[in-house]
Amino acid sequence: MASISIARSLFRSCLQSSVRRVRHCNAVANVGRPRPLPVGKPVAPVPGARSHRRMSCRAAENFGGGGGGSTAGKQVGSGGSGEPHKPSGSSGGLWAWYMNCLETNPLFTKALTCALLNALGDIFCQFFIEGGKWDIRRTSIFTFMGLALVGPTLHYWYSLLNRLIPARGATGAGLQLLLDQGVFAPLFLATFISVLFTIEGKSHLVRSKLEQDLLETVKVNWVLWIPAQYLNFRFVPPNLQVLTANIVALIWNTYMSFQSHKAVAQPQPKH
Repeated sequence: MASISIARSLFRSCLQSSVRRVRHCNAVANVGRPRPLPVGKPVAPVPGARSHRRMSCRAAENFGGGGGGSTAGKQVGSGGSGEPHKPSGSSGGLWAWYMNCLETNPLFTKALTCALLNALGDIFCQFFIEGGKWDIRRTSIFTFMGLALVGPTLHYWYSLLNRLIPARGATGAGLQLLLDQGVFAPLFLATFISVLFTIEGKSHLVRSKLEQDLLETVKVNWVLWIPAQYLNFRFVPPNLQVLTANIVALIWNTYMSFQSHKAVAQPQPKH
């Protein structure tokens, strides 16, 4: 009888141990599985559960995984270190560099751009229109005019114009065009020719040059610049308007170089 009692107690202990082991395995296997919700009973949200889930998602997004891949959050480095990606010097290109110069030093950037385009326009005029020998002094003076006169003047004029008429659209562009071509252009062209002739040592011919060529120059200016400036004022952001005008000015500078250096008719002596 004693042996039977011992056998029963051993069997009972083994059975209880097996049941505990099975329950433990089932508990481990069910980790992470959602528990079934009772039907018909609303479940109150656990306080802090949503914020904890957001923090977990953000932590997962900001983690820089190994192997050089990128995640949906921050960009990571190629070595998987988790450092933010920095664009290389060549990725931005020349345009990004120019835009950065416009932001950091707009006046000097626009003046330098005008100087370069003035030089190109004069060189093109001398080689392909006039067909003569290259006059380096003439190109230097024309380049200086772009740097010291054209660039700064356009910079301040466009800034003033956008403050006076800040409205965009067809009406705003039309009003800006009226002031630009009806008031500014004739005055600026007369100033440009006068300063150019003065620097070149021909100040005594300024009046004769203006009487001879100013009206024709203004008319040609309107043919080219009225449609160009309307599109410029209508569609181009203010910080790029000088650049857009300078691109068109490459054609205009070629004409101005030719027109400014046309021979001035000497006045006939009165008998």
